[in-house]
Amino acid sequence: MPKIVELDKKINDIDLKLKKKIRQKRIREIKENKLKRKQRAIHLFILGNIIKSAGFDLEEENILLGYCLSFKELKGLILDKFKIRGMQVLAEKKIAREKKIENFKNNFYENVSYENKSSKKEFSRMVKIGAVFEMAGIDNVELSILVGFILDFGTKNDFDKTYFLSLAKGWKKGKK
Repeated sequence: MPKIVELDKKINDIDLKLKKKIRQKRIREIKENKLKRKQRAIHLFILGNIIKSAGFDLEEENILLGYCLSFKELKGLILDKFKIRGMQVLAEKKIAREKKIENFKNNFYENVSYENKSSKKEFSRMVKIGAVFEMAGIDNVELSILVGFILDFGTKNDFDKTYFLSLAKGWKKGKK
């Protein structure tokens, strides 16, 4: 009889260890998923900010999606043109950002009450806009090329926008 009790105790100990390992694994997976989701959200926020900085954040999402879907048709020199334009814009923004940081440092005591104008709602909006790049499958294209590409959207007329809208509708029908 004592052997049965002893075996039962060992089984319970092994069962507790197994449950503890399973719980630790689940916690680790939750943390990893949370980190991946956070990294994805930040990436999409950056992409959404490209569209916002270019001034097209109020454009209809389907038109932007269609425009991004048209990116795959582009080749060669056009991409190089976008890259050069994007690199120029990014360099200008970097200089402006560094000036802003320097001014903030120089006037630190005056800027102590500095408020971050960004809100959760705005962050979510930028992530949603940035998801257009992800849906089109161009979210991992070089940032400078995407900047130049989005800036080129300003040269498009209503006929082009209708074409982009039809691309988006065709893409959505293909997804269903």
